[in-house]
Parts: sequence; structure tokens; C-alpha cells
Amino acid sequence: MGTVPSLPELFEARAPGSTAVIAAGRTLRYAELQAEVGRIAAALADSGCGRGSIVGVCAERTALLPAALLAVLRSGAAYVAARIAQTLRDRLQRVRPS
Repeated sequence: MGTVPSLPELFEARAPGSTAVIAAGRTLRYAELQAEVGRIAAALADSGCGRGSIVGVCAERTALLPAALLAVLRSGAAYVAARIAQTLRDRLQRVRPS
């Protein structure tokens, strides 16, 4: 039994050179997006993430953010926005002595 392709995978199959993401001054084509998704998903799998895992994603709003989110889903895991982690990191930096 195969997996159901994601919407970006369907677009990549039809028009790999078309623009998939534009963010923070960077453009990713569908083929580039899928390459990034594959790279990140492989790294997640190598670290033990998979079906049933929950992955915190804390990232700037760049062209790679959609790739990270899609990679988590491709790995079989679920993602949560880790804004809380960023807030905690910021607070720790304020209270640490220099």
C-alpha cells in the first residue's frame, strides 16, 4: 500500500520548475521544495522520528519553513509550533548574567 502524495508532490510532478514558495527574499521551485523536504525528513528519520512522534518546530518565516513542516508530516510525525520554546529562550537570555 503506497502513501497518498501531498499537494506539493502533485504540483512537482506536473510543473517542477514552477514557484512553490516565496519568503524572505528567497524563491523555491517545487523540485527544490521537495528536495529540501526529503533532506529534512531523512534527518528526522535518522534521529528516530516517525509515526507517533511529535516534533517541535521553531523557525523563522523563511522559504524553508514549509519544507520543515512538510518533512515532519512525511516522516509520519506530527508537528507543533514551538513558539513557546523561542519565548523561553528569549527569557533565559535576559536573566543569564553576562
